[in-house]
Amino acid sequence: MSTVTTSNNSYQTAIIGAGCAGLTLGYHLIGSKSEPIVLIDKQTNRNDHLWSYWDNGRDSLKLPRPFIKKKWASWAIRTQNREVIRTGNSFQYVCLSSAVFESHLQKAIENSNGTILREAVTGTNTKNGTKSLRLSNGSELAINHVYDSRPPLVSDGAMYQHFVGLNIQADDPIFDDSTAILMDFRVPQSFGIHFIYVLPFSKKSALIESTVYSTKILPHSWYKQQISNYVQKNFPKTNWEVVSQETGALPLTNKYPQIPFGVPIGLSANAMRASTGYAFSQIMSQISELVLKIGSSPSKMTVNKGSSLIEDFMDKIFLDVLSKSPQRAPEIFSKVLESLTGDEFAEFMSGYCPASTKAKIIAALPKALFSIAAIRRTFS
Repeated sequence: MSTVTTSNNSYQTAIIGAGCAGLTLGYHLIGSKSEPIVLIDKQTNRNDHLWSYWDNGRDSLKLPRPFIKKKWASWAIRTQNREVIRTGNSFQYVCLSSAVFESHLQKAIENSNGTILREAVTGTNTKNGTKSLRLSNGSELAINHVYDSRPPLVSDGAMYQHFVGLNIQADDPIFDDSTAILMDFRVPQSFGIHFIYVLPFSKKSALIESTVYSTKILPHSWYKQQISNYVQKNFPKTNWEVVSQETGALPLTNKYPQIPFGVPIGLSANAMRASTGYAFSQIMSQISELVLKIGSSPSKMTVNKGSSLIEDFMDKIFLDVLSKSPQRAPEIFSKVLESLTGDEFAEFMSGYCPASTKAKIIAALPKALFSIAAIRRTFS
């Protein structure tokens, strides 16, 4: 790994944060006029997660495509009294390992003489027209352009999407590996909006995740017990074992940007869909568009969010309804999927969908419930 010395403290481009957004931007800038590049991130170990998204073959998703672990042409939502399944024509639901993807990007950057510093940025200085970043080790780096991927701050009372997922291996072929189960609400709802998420990798292996929307994050043992109960209820005659696990807590509300040290990218630039927690394909699109702009005017950057202004407002109303009427969540989520084709649903989840798709969703949702929430959000 490259390191900074007293004779190497000047860079054309600095990227704060070496996660998905920072590494992707660094990778795209290899060999460009933005070199030399330095990525600055104090974190040394990042937990592995499965990142899922819808892929329709667009160019912005070319980079992660070789690392896809599994694809599903169909996806479903289940409630106590219905199952809604949709199949994509242009879109597929896919997933990949965050550790595998990020490791590839990091090695490519380092092999191209990029620098990754395990420090934190504590501030900026500008002297005689030269900008510098102050680091936690007391040193300063002279920088021409800075991109900041630090996540936003979260205040008290935020609604989180929190989860524990178990990768399990069963003795028997119990899974339908042609369909991803986005939400199965046939589980207890005592601690918030609760559903099981199932990604079947084969007929004998799957990621099964217990996910909750609420303001209170629960002990890991609670989610694991929900997964165990779910497997025993739905597949009572098979033995299975846990191969690995993953955990997470994504803030959906009460998020505020940190004071940026440069151009915000990734989650700090609102790449994540607030109502769902999906961010990966939005980050890929955001960075791809940014790289095109950097070549023409790197000092005047605008970064696209993960969704349009109208979709942002729809997400806020959606979360308002869920927070006030969590018992309606199974009905609402299933109605959204039911109102759209597979491709329309995938396009909406990916951001910047057509007005016709938005109109279908609005028409399908409970009018009184969402009208009150829209008024509340407008005047709050």
